[in-house]
Amino acid sequence: MFLFLFVLPALSSATNYGAVHVSGLLFCNGTPYVNEKIELYEKNYALPDNKLFTARTDSQGNFSVKASGNDWLFKPQVYVYIPNYCVDVVESSYLECGHTVRIYIPDLLSPMGTSPKRRSTWKWSSYGTFEPNKQFQLKIQVLNWTPKRRGGMKEILLLLLLVPILCSARQYGAVHVRGQLLCDGKPYANEKVQLHEKNYVMTDGTVAISETDDQGFFSVKASASDLFTKPKFYLYFVNFCSSKLAESTYMECGYTIRVYIPEMYVAEGNIPKAVFNMEQIEIATAKTEYAGLERIIHPTLSHSECREKKRKP
Repeated sequence: MFLFLFVLPALSSATNYGAVHVSGLLFCNGTPYVNEKIELYEKNYALPDNKLFTARTDSQGNFSVKASGNDWLFKPQVYVYIPNYCVDVVESSYLECGHTVRIYIPDLLSPMGTSPKRRSTWKWSSYGTFEPNKQFQLKIQVLNWTPKRRGGMKEILLLLLLVPILCSARQYGAVHVRGQLLCDGKPYANEKVQLHEKNYVMTDGTVAISETDDQGFFSVKASASDLFTKPKFYLYFVNFCSSKLAESTYMECGYTIRVYIPEMYVAEGNIPKAVFNMEQIEIATAKTEYAGLERIIHPTLSHSECREKKRKP
C-alpha cells in the first residue's frame, strides 16, 4: 500500500496536458453548413475517445471550439469530429444518415500549455466519394498554444526505476487440487472442472481446465501471480446433475459452484508443494462459496451456465 502511494504522485506528474482552439467555416456545395454540430475529441488508444467540447455552426457556417485534454506520458492528440449530412448516405421521411468526418489537428498546432501564443492557418478539404460533384470543404484557423511541459525526463526516469520495484512486488502462488465429483451418489463423469484465480478489480482469470474421468475423479493444478497480494484460487464447476434450472430438447442449464482453496494449500512460487484433496463432493447438494463483495452483491449476479445437451452414446 505504501509503495502504491509512492508511485501515484510519479504517475500523476508524468501526465501531459495540451490545449487547442480551432475555428473555421463549413460549406456544403458552396453554401454555409448552418446549425450543424461540431465536436472536439481527444484520441484514446485504450478506451473510447474523450469528447472535449461540442458547438454548432452559426448562420454563416462559422464555428469555434476549444478545449484541453491530458494523457499519460504522451501529448494529447486532438481531432475535430463532424457528421457529414451534406452528402446523404441514406435518407427517408424521418431520418438522414451521413458519413462521419474526423480531422486530426497537426501536432505542431497543438503543443503543451494553457496560454495562446500565435495564430496559424491550416486548410483541409475533402470531396465526396459517392457524389463527386458535391464538395464538403472546411477551412480551419488554429490558435497555437505556448508549450508548458508537464512530466519531463526526470519523471520518466523515475518510472523506469520503479518498474523493477513493481515487478518485484508481484507475488506468485501455485496450487494442486484433486477429488471426486458425485451426482446422486454416482460418478459425475466426463464433466469440466476449472481452476480460477480471484480478481477483485477485473474479471476472474481461468488458470487451468480439466475433466473428470469415468469415475468422477479429477486432478488440476496451476500457478498465477498478483500485485502485492497472494493469489486466491477457487475450483469452478457447473451442477448439471439431477436438479437443473432449465431444460429443453437441445439445451440444459445448471447452477455454478465455486469452492475456494484454503490459503495454507497455496504455495509460494510456481510449483505446488502440497495437494488439496477435496475427496468426495456431492454435486446435488453442493453450495457455492463467496469472497469479497460477492458476499453482499451475490443476489444480483448470475449463478447459472447453459450448454448443449450431451448426446448419449
